[in-house]
Amino acid sequence: MNELRLKDGRVVTVRRLGRGDRGKLQAFDRGLSERSRHYFPPHAYDDATVDKVIERNARGDDVIFVAEHAGEIVAYFFLWHAKLPVPTLGIGLTDRFQGAGLGRLAMETLIDAARGLGAHGIELTTALDNERAFALYQKCGFEYVSDVENILGDGNMRIERCMFLPLKEGAQPTGESHAPPV
Repeated sequence: MNELRLKDGRVVTVRRLGRGDRGKLQAFDRGLSERSRHYFPPHAYDDATVDKVIERNARGDDVIFVAEHAGEIVAYFFLWHAKLPVPTLGIGLTDRFQGAGLGRLAMETLIDAARGLGAHGIELTTALDNERAFALYQKCGFEYVSDVENILGDGNMRIERCMFLPLKEGAQPTGESHAPPV
């Protein structure tokens, strides 16, 4: 566990997603606004899907973190396919924690985790209309690659921006469509 102080003075605790977090993760999803859900649709939040997500994290297939404030998950962020040379990054924040610096701290946590795993690079996608996230990713060193098909957590497909951060010399993006691992 790691405590992080945000720009507004609030403190959040960052830790790996745990086996007992199903209800908290589902509450996180229910607490997202429609706008936030539009920008962060990683997977379904039914019991079976969340249990698969938690199990993948426990096995090390993915590296999944949560940030908590007052016992509530306020951020959910991950590296999917963590054992591959180029894992996929995702970050979701509740509305009341956007703009407080938590997104950048989550990015730094995930980049450090990817480096620790020996990843060659990191890929992510972002909605075409999510200019705020696009700017943050660029500030963190990600470069725009192209627009790609992304399969959302509800099974729908949409075109999103693919971005890539090389961590090793010569690293290249995968060039593949993106889809949730569960």
